[in-house]
Formats: sequence, structure tokens, C-alpha cells
Amino acid sequence: MISKAQIEQGEGWARLQLSGEIDMSALSGSDEVVARLLEGQPKKVIVDLADVDFMDSSGIGVIAMLVRGQRDTGGVVEVADAKPIVVRAIETCGLDRYLTFTTAPSAAT
Repeated sequence: MISKAQIEQGEGWARLQLSGEIDMSALSGSDEVVARLLEGQPKKVIVDLADVDFMDSSGIGVIAMLVRGQRDTGGVVEVADAKPIVVRAIETCGLDRYLTFTTAPSAAT
């Protein structure tokens, strides 16, 4: 299981809330977490990064797995409340073309 992570699911959506520094050491079991989030084929996956201070390529890889999974089923990925340093890391990889940034997670919409 990813350390520093909480999962919440509802009708048509799933949320992954991460906190702290997200690097390789914090991402043990990330494949299982991604599979669990996508198993119900939610229309929207929200990745809440409000409490993330740092994210390396391992964390970006988790978001990329979610984007690929959602693209396969016609769903979307929304990144909520990411700090500027995290947004820049996501943009540098070009992943921002495949997701939406928001200032507040919107699970019910």
C-alpha cells in the first residue's frame, strides 16, 4: 500500500489523497492501489495533492498509470490542490495534457 495515502470511492468517482513527500520509498504497492481505484471504472479519478510537499518521478508515474487506465475506459483524471512545485513537475513531463488541475476536489460532479 502507498504510505501516506487515503482512498475514497463513490458513485462514478474515486479519490486518492496523498500527503508528505511522494517518492519511491513512499510508493510501495502503487500498482495495487491504482488497480483498486480503477476497478469500478469511475468516470472521474481525483488525485488530491493538497498535502504533498514534493513529488519525484515515482509519484508522477502513479498519476500516469491512472491517466492510462482512465483513457482506456473513457474516464478523466483531476489533480486537485497541487502546490506549484508539484504542478511544474507534472507539466515538465507533459502529463498536464491528459488531466485537469483544480483548486478543490470535486468528487460529486
